[in-house]
Amino acid sequence: MLILSFDELCSKDLAHILQLKDMGFQLKEIQRIFAMIRLGAATPKSEVTYIIEEFQERIRAIESEENVLANRKNTIHSKLEELKALTFKESVEIGVSLKQLSLLACRKCKTSYVPIDAHIKKGYIIEGQLGCDCGSILEVNRGIVVGETFIKNPSSKMDLNMQEVI
Repeated sequence: MLILSFDELCSKDLAHILQLKDMGFQLKEIQRIFAMIRLGAATPKSEVTYIIEEFQERIRAIESEENVLANRKNTIHSKLEELKALTFKESVEIGVSLKQLSLLACRKCKTSYVPIDAHIKKGYIIEGQLGCDCGSILEVNRGIVVGETFIKNPSSKMDLNMQEVI
């Protein structure tokens, strides 16, 4: 196991680096500050002046970021209020049209299906069951016919286009 030991200067540098990172400085900025500290050791006043300028620049950058974030927040609040104010029309429910029900026939007995126990809304079967003469049952679940397959009613004069029915 390798154990590293740092001298006092390295420990202080690390503490300064961590402190500058906590203030939001990028590594390149920290590198420039350390370079100035190393080069400006002979003139402490210029070193302090440079660090003050860097800190002031960091404060300006943070304030700019705050403004951008505040604008984003205001935009989100505005959009949120627009969404809350939206009113929706009654949701559209799909169903099996009573007008087109005569187009469907049972594969076994060739008779039309009729609603047995159905929730009908505005001329459409939304939920329930369809039955024929032989007792075959089709379920209507959320407006979709589920169950045994069906055929075009042979006694119907209308052309059955399944895309229109569905």
